[in-house]
This record gives sequence, structure tokens and C-alpha cells, in this order.
Amino acid sequence: MAAAAQPLGVLPEVTDFCRLFVCRHPELAVEADGVVVGSGEARLGRRGQDTVLLWLRAFGRLRVDAVFAADRPQCQDPAEAIAMAKGLEVAVEERLRDQDMGSWQGRRWDEIARDDPV
Repeated sequence: MAAAAQPLGVLPEVTDFCRLFVCRHPELAVEADGVVVGSGEARLGRRGQDTVLLWLRAFGRLRVDAVFAADRPQCQDPAEAIAMAKGLEVAVEERLRDQDMGSWQGRRWDEIARDDPV
């Protein structure tokens, strides 16, 4: 009897490579709606927290060797949840921060459209 065919791109025994998962912070709290957060700080909203729970389930079955995150709460909180579940510490990496939005940082998009027309 012939061996079952492997799906294209899937190795029968995963031993010789690693995977990198990149997760952007999940949905922010309502107070960040319409605000240019950029490299600023924000809290996760309820849907964002639910997303973290989904990630925990997804990563629960996987080997995780390291967790990296920007030094902002919206990045740190999910990363710490994943790291804690795996017995790891979060490695803070400032280069993972969102873009600094200059004079727009922390302002509302509607205010920018009104005061800084293109």
C-alpha cells in the first residue's frame, strides 16, 4: 500500500527549520478610536483581549523559544501573556515600535484633516 501523500510544502518531520510568527498588536480600546497612536501607548480593547486568548490557544500547541515585543502596553500585554504561558520572558525590542507620527502623534484624524489639509 502506498504511503499517504504529504501536503505540498509540509515536511513529514519538522526538525530542520524554524518558524517566525509576527503578530501586530490586536484591536485597541475605544479611547484610541480615531486617534493617531503611532509609537504612543494605548490599551487593548475587549476585542483585542479576546484576540490574545485566541493567540494563546493557537500557540499552546506550538514550541515557542522566544517572544519579542515593542516597549508599549498594546504590544507588551499580549507578548507577556504568550511568554508566561510558555515559561519565557519577553525580550523588549524598541525597533518593533510603530512609526513615530511626528506632530500628528496623539491627535485625532479628524482634527488633522481639518487643521493640516494636504
